[in-house]
Amino acid sequence: MKQAPGKHRLRKKELISNIFSLFSERYDSTDEKSIFDLSIPISEVQTYLEERCNVKYTSCTWIYTQIKRYEDILGVHLFKKINSNDDPESFSLAIYEGMTSYTQFQHLYLTHKLKIANGIYDQIKNSTEMWKKNNSLKILLGSGTNIYHLANIIADRANEEKIHYHLYTHNLGVIINLMEPENISDYITLYTPAGMIDTIGNTIVGDDNNFYLSTEFDFIIQSTNTIYENKLYVHTKEESERKRVILEKCRGVKILALVMDEFKTSLDESMFCYGKLSDNDYVIVPKTRSKRESGYEAILKKMDDFMAPEIVHWNYIIYKIKK
Repeated sequence: MKQAPGKHRLRKKELISNIFSLFSERYDSTDEKSIFDLSIPISEVQTYLEERCNVKYTSCTWIYTQIKRYEDILGVHLFKKINSNDDPESFSLAIYEGMTSYTQFQHLYLTHKLKIANGIYDQIKNSTEMWKKNNSLKILLGSGTNIYHLANIIADRANEEKIHYHLYTHNLGVIINLMEPENISDYITLYTPAGMIDTIGNTIVGDDNNFYLSTEFDFIIQSTNTIYENKLYVHTKEESERKRVILEKCRGVKILALVMDEFKTSLDESMFCYGKLSDNDYVIVPKTRSKRESGYEAILKKMDDFMAPEIVHWNYIIYKIKK
């Protein structure tokens, strides 16, 4: 029997997260080429919140007011409102296409990023005896929002698993999140390099890489902005330099996390290359239910001379790079 909707309301952050989950799930099951092409009627948002969260919003205006208040707190746009021509009281939501900041991108492709994060966590847990021997892991968490969601999983499970994580990171999103009171744990120790703060990428950039080079990691997790002709690119030279050193010289199992929109058919000349796809040890991508899945498979099939699927889960695929 379906539970009667409660009278409570979601916190603004929960509301935003659930709306982004709706967009991600819809994108996962449709054939739109871009998540930014989707628009969802507010009535469907209301239904989704009622069915998923047991919260009944009778006022669509109230939902949008909460969205705007949260955007004002963050200082960025997350959604745009599309008014209905037929009903002045109704409207649809679309994701704001002019995203440039970490705060915006951490919500984008939310379902896909959660699938990847769980895939990485499973790969870490299933592929090392360190869990049984020392109950301690050294992990380098790189820049990018895919990594943010992995850090959430680690924070959530560290106490339960009783694994002491030594997390080395220049990802400010990860650092700030793990310093939230609910995420502080005796099982998590954070280490950060020195450098300059890049407010767009929400990362610490600089040449203090001896900090990483002197450590032997169990795992090194990175993401990327663009893949073109099997080469990896990011938007700034400073970030590319740190990523290049990590990829080329740091010791540890290297995992690349992809949502699959990183593959491009043309290259923005302002991008900076820092390595090749094959420089990693594993690539983890999400499984989807849309017709785009066959397109993703076609892209990855072209690389079967140097990588092959090792684990096919219903939520993710783990590719191993042939060395």
